[in-house]
Amino acid sequence: MQTPSFSSATTDLSLGQRLIRVLHDPKGTFESLGDEPGWQDWVVPALVVALLAAASTYVTLPLMDPVRPEVRDELARLSEQERAQAIEVVEMVRSHGWLTLPLVNSFSALVAVSVVLMGVARWVFRSEAGFRHMLVVTAYASVTQGVESVVRTPLMLLSGSLVVHLGPGALVSKEMAATYLGRLLLNISLAGLWQLWIIGIGFGVMAGIPPRRSLSAEVMLSALWLVFSSASLPAHVSSS
Repeated sequence: MQTPSFSSATTDLSLGQRLIRVLHDPKGTFESLGDEPGWQDWVVPALVVALLAAASTYVTLPLMDPVRPEVRDELARLSEQERAQAIEVVEMVRSHGWLTLPLVNSFSALVAVSVVLMGVARWVFRSEAGFRHMLVVTAYASVTQGVESVVRTPLMLLSGSLVVHLGPGALVSKEMAATYLGRLLLNISLAGLWQLWIIGIGFGVMAGIPPRRSLSAEVMLSALWLVFSSASLPAHVSSS
């Protein structure tokens, strides 16, 4: 199995410095962790991202009020059963879900992606990298989602809509959103591509794999996810 080797050039980085530096220098950030990163290097980034998402949801709660004409129009397009479920979800989010859902989603996604990465590292690249290494890679890469929350929130408030796309989805019309190509474009975001780049670099560092090979593996996994998720995404969800 391959054993990762780490440079000592940036070992003096603090946790706060790594949270910022990972956005533009992921290689140096992950190398600064050494071969035994601590629990705080996956808990803190994931918690920061979850809290930013929760703050964004809380600030934009007025935009999902069922009495708003825009929300009523969207609900009117659903079947009676779907409408009842949607209203139930909205009420849950407005009461306590604005905090609990981002926390649950952040950590569940962290674990799921890390399991996949560990499997690829162990069985494809024969690396000794463990689950904690992949948790750290995924958690630091998710910081891009926190940046996206900070950017999207004022845009949602200014536009008066919860639907703000930071990527090719901004060019997709409602008619095109009902097609497979439209759903594919809606699934692509700049933050997601940024996150993919960081994961690819971090995966290579932590698993001791050349960057080109690790990035290629990440691109293939992401492409497969896009293909299948876009095929199964309901049209009314894509265009909402």
